[in-house]
Amino acid sequence: MKRFSTKNARQASFSKRRASLFKKASELCTLTGAEVAIILFSPGGKAFAFGHPSVDTITNRFSNRYPMPHSDNQDSRGANLSALNQRLNYLHEQLVTEEKRGEELKQMQMERQRKFWFDAPIEELNLDQLMKLQVLWEGLQKKVVDMQVARRLAGGSISAPLSSTNYAGAIDLNVATTAEMDAGVHP
Repeated sequence: MKRFSTKNARQASFSKRRASLFKKASELCTLTGAEVAIILFSPGGKAFAFGHPSVDTITNRFSNRYPMPHSDNQDSRGANLSALNQRLNYLHEQLVTEEKRGEELKQMQMERQRKFWFDAPIEELNLDQLMKLQVLWEGLQKKVVDMQVARRLAGGSISAPLSSTNYAGAIDLNVATTAEMDAGVHP
């Protein structure tokens, strides 16, 4: 084995072999559970590193900042992993619950802004709501017509202001009921 003579050849070989070395280190970690750290410097002086679980963890252990795990510690690792997975599942369930709660609160806020279902745009009402709205509207029309008839009989003016208890907003008071229209009577 000889050193490559050109800089470009050394750089190309380094890149290919670096990738192969990192792949083998990854396989070693996966197959055996080994903790590995590799630090390389390219011919150009650029640093490359691979570490499992991380380069810092391994270098700190190597420099005796943290004790090395013992081989009988594998069971506790599995227990820790299981506990972490349980915690993750619990937190995920809480997240889903809170998202549902947020949607419910958003819906309640929208409903509170409308105050009544009949305040919604008519396109958003379902068939049952439309039928109820029709009954309410017909009842209001009947009350208005009854009030017009009562005022005519009392000799009062149709254009007299409505009392605050009977006021229903801007309504065309010249509304005839179906019976009046059939009879040819128009207000």
